[in-house]
Amino acid sequence: MIAFTAHILPDSDLFDGDKMIPLSDPQFRDVIVRSMRDWVEKCRPNILIQHDEDGGTFGRVTDVYQSHDGIYVDGVVTDAEVAQRMAEGGYRFVSPTIAWNFAADDYDPSADNRWPAALLEVSLVSVPRHYTRQRDLQSYDTSMSQLSEAHASTETYCLGNKTQIAASLSAALSKFNK
Repeated sequence: MIAFTAHILPDSDLFDGDKMIPLSDPQFRDVIVRSMRDWVEKCRPNILIQHDEDGGTFGRVTDVYQSHDGIYVDGVVTDAEVAQRMAEGGYRFVSPTIAWNFAADDYDPSADNRWPAALLEVSLVSVPRHYTRQRDLQSYDTSMSQLSEAHASTETYCLGNKTQIAASLSAALSKFNK
């Protein structure tokens, strides 16, 4: 078993496919972190390899939080072979699958209980998608305990009204995608 901390999103805007994700907006980022953290607490997303949904699960995501330079996840790899490969540098990066404005299987249109952001899984990968912003997992070996202690003792999150959060998210996205 191996625990890790991984940087999944920057603190600056990110062009992702066909849209700009306004991560430099502190209010938007707070909404996203609260939503992902609540999702992680509810679902404990899987850790996969190279986004292979049929290849088994190798651990769980245990937390989501923000720091001065972006959004991070903590995870635990429970598969001994994968943990060994990580320790040897075989998987240097992670790649998150984030669903924006997500309607989960318990979605109720009358309640509009969409998740502003849901972290569906985190994959261990050898090639990052965002080359210039992706951080190598090995760089967290020495700082993992300080990061975990720092966020655990000073930051708390609670999800507010999902309808209000979704409205805030929609407003922020429309402002930044004009």
